[in-house]
Amino acid sequence: MDKITLDQYIKNPSGARTRITGEEEVARNVYTDKYNKLMLKVANNINYVLFKKDQERYIIYLKIPSENTPKLFYDVVLDFITTEDVKKRIGNLNGYYVRFFSNDPNFTFTYAYVFNKRGLIIPELKSKLSPKSLKEKPKTTNPNKMVGYVKSIYFAYLFIKSRGLDNKLMWINAADISRFEGFINRWVMNSENKVIQAQSLSKLSKDIKYGNVHIANPENEGEISDKVNRYTSRTKSIKHTKMVERDNKKRSSKTVKYVNKHY
Repeated sequence: MDKITLDQYIKNPSGARTRITGEEEVARNVYTDKYNKLMLKVANNINYVLFKKDQERYIIYLKIPSENTPKLFYDVVLDFITTEDVKKRIGNLNGYYVRFFSNDPNFTFTYAYVFNKRGLIIPELKSKLSPKSLKEKPKTTNPNKMVGYVKSIYFAYLFIKSRGLDNKLMWINAADISRFEGFINRWVMNSENKVIQAQSLSKLSKDIKYGNVHIANPENEGEISDKVNRYTSRTKSIKHTKMVERDNKKRSSKTVKYVNKHY
């Protein structure tokens, strides 16, 4: 397993192997600008849930909105781990090693294979990635097999820093880690279905824009959810659609109510 902290990933995702001059600064400027524009769109609001196990493991789940497709969210999870007593006694997560997950297609098709080979994918979430993305080398999208910047993960990093979530005091009310697997089984869509959902929502967005589909009330989440489900079912049946439908209505489940406590 490669051992890398979140700050080290942001400074140089490839680690000591290679470093492109100016890459960190370019990434910071580009992603920070995109993130700030995205936060304006979502009223500075991103849903997240915290889990922890003593001082050994801290996991944050975030629903990162798509920049361009309304009602589309990517499931992003960061897992901070350590076995060192010194780090456990420190009040922040900056020295913890990190593992990742995202069902963002960019992560799936470009980086999942490399992250997996280097032990950087959260074990409980490997089953949410397509077997092909973990086993087949990304010869076209990432021929040099490098760990690189993933936009949805970078956005998660910026959100964590802006909310002070690298401070352990912010995790006092985190759920016990025993609830983590049940949560992801219910709420995290697998990468293959996320691709289908993204394609369907993108098409729906374009059809609404060009007048091919009419939304009587753009603020009516139920109507939009119904349109989304119809588009999705035309392409392929997605067993996780109910999750999206429930989440897009009035967040009536106990789990989502817990999420809102962190705002």
